[in-house]
Amino acid sequence: MKNFIFILLPIIIVSCQPSGKKRLNDALKFAGENRIELEKVLKHYENDSLKLKAAMFLIENMPFYYAYESKQLDQYKNNLYKIAIENECSDDEAIQIAQKRFGLLSNNTFRKVYDAHVITADYLIKNIDQSFKIWREKPWGKHISFSDFCETILPYRIGNEPLEDWREVYFKRYQPLLDSLGIDNDPIKACQIIFDHIKEQTWVFNYKYQFPHLGALNLLDNRFGTCDDRCDLSVYIMRALGISGGIDFILQHPDRMHKGHSWNYVTDNNGKYTEFELYDLRPGSKHDPGTEIKKGIIYRKYFSVQKNSLPMVYRNKPIPPILSNAFMRDVSDLYFKEELNIAIPCSEKKENILYLSVFDNKNWIPVAWTEIKNKRGIFRHLESEIAYIAGYYQKDQFKASSCPFIVKKNGKTDYLKPDYEQRQKMILTRKHSTPKWWFWYKKRTLNGKFQGANRIDFKDSVTLHTITHEATMNSYTVDIQESKRFKYLRYLSGIDGCCNMAEVRFYTDNSNKPVEGIVIGTEGSFQNDPNRTKKAVFDNNPLTFYDANEPNGAWAGLSLDKPQRVTKIYYQFRNDDNNIRVGDTYELMFWSESGKWESAGKQIADKEQVTYDNVPSRTLYLLHNHSRGNEERIFTYENGEQIWW
Repeated sequence: MKNFIFILLPIIIVSCQPSGKKRLNDALKFAGENRIELEKVLKHYENDSLKLKAAMFLIENMPFYYAYESKQLDQYKNNLYKIAIENECSDDEAIQIAQKRFGLLSNNTFRKVYDAHVITADYLIKNIDQSFKIWREKPWGKHISFSDFCETILPYRIGNEPLEDWREVYFKRYQPLLDSLGIDNDPIKACQIIFDHIKEQTWVFNYKYQFPHLGALNLLDNRFGTCDDRCDLSVYIMRALGISGGIDFILQHPDRMHKGHSWNYVTDNNGKYTEFELYDLRPGSKHDPGTEIKKGIIYRKYFSVQKNSLPMVYRNKPIPPILSNAFMRDVSDLYFKEELNIAIPCSEKKENILYLSVFDNKNWIPVAWTEIKNKRGIFRHLESEIAYIAGYYQKDQFKASSCPFIVKKNGKTDYLKPDYEQRQKMILTRKHSTPKWWFWYKKRTLNGKFQGANRIDFKDSVTLHTITHEATMNSYTVDIQESKRFKYLRYLSGIDGCCNMAEVRFYTDNSNKPVEGIVIGTEGSFQNDPNRTKKAVFDNNPLTFYDANEPNGAWAGLSLDKPQRVTKIYYQFRNDDNNIRVGDTYELMFWSESGKWESAGKQIADKEQVTYDNVPSRTLYLLHNHSRGNEERIFTYENGEQIWW
């Protein structure tokens, strides 16, 4: 070990030197009356230079960290998972139950408690000693530099979670998994074992509500939260086991309306990074074809303040709030090896920062920045096939300074500037791209059957129609030739179909009104979601659908007053309701040369498409539905097709 430390010393001197006495003194001053506790730590390690550097690293960054304390918040965190499991309900239902028990959660009840004001010397010393012990004992530790150790193993916290003594608890929980399988010195295999173990435990995903970081001890058994919480759980485990890894994230999805997303990475013994996502992507695996998301600009979360981050470089200049995180560093170059760079001319003399933005469903969201030099700003390592736009941050909002552009895989840049001379006719069928999740569900229609019967157990059933195509977002109408009359009608799911039908309507004779009856079928739904039971199939709402608790054998049907002959069946599989809906009001927008959206006109759809004539070509378009919905996506129009960005 002495030789090991000796070899590391040159690396330490270059890569992990303290930033000078000023930051340390500022941190000690910020601690106020608790300064004595921090000084005890420094005194404790005065004869151990490496641990002293580690202590200084933590203390220098400590003023930026705090926890939120709230009795009501604790009630939510400690009970949401239990509520969801015991009631077999969705995250939304669990939160509604919690609201009735504990009241609406208000951040006005949160009290911010800074680490520097309350942390004890004993806590810090224990954290440092345990971190060094695991770093030195693990076989992969010799491949982890001191600087990486400081960022990925040493830190005692992640965000604004409670200050807790968690390392030993996590070590005792997860180290036996590695011992029992005789894991070698490969940290990737270690993470795979942990991944496989955790995947067997139920996670209740929280889609709608953003809580402060839940904390290590809460996450140990209460698996309720967002992708951020999943990432936190992985980080606690990796730190406890001395594995170098952390969290990468995006600030805004570049091809959908949703805000950021986060995932984990682990470093192998050669210093290469492998990404993974608990429950979704096993370490060392790749995403299923067609499901990997676009990322655009990727950041990595660090424990230390990044001196080259935007808030540190421009401390006295207004900056977009989304880029105000001083702990993140752009690591897009680690993901996009091809060096797709673009230089943007800049005309504003008073501006010294140029921002790069992607589109959500309404606005351009800044996700990267660069300093303007020689009247231009250069953005490097961009992901291809994404629509970007450059601009400035003025009067607390982003102002475009370029026309939108798309960086192609070959490195060429396609600028989207409206052509008012070459106008075009546009036939539009959707307002949003097909979502990534569709990949997993489109086969669920196969071999689904529509049946009629005169016994409620359908033992005398007659199959009226069998679905032989993969699902689309469209609705379908089929004519039925069967002359027999039936009292009971149903849709029976195919193999692994989960009965994911959104709308079914049975018609008789020449009537334009579907038959009515009492809804019958398989009881329950996946995770007992009340909005996804058999009733959803007949509620005239294409956004609700039946999601059966079991993949096979589920069905949804009607019990009629009297037997009737079916002459036509209308059906629509689960979908996003982004196709053109008859009767809705639409407005086509195009990005104009003035740097804003302009209208090409409104119209009410009289069929499942809308047509616009005499529209400027070669630009970006956006189709608004003024009647319903939030999801809208920018697109170009090429060879008669909508191309989504």
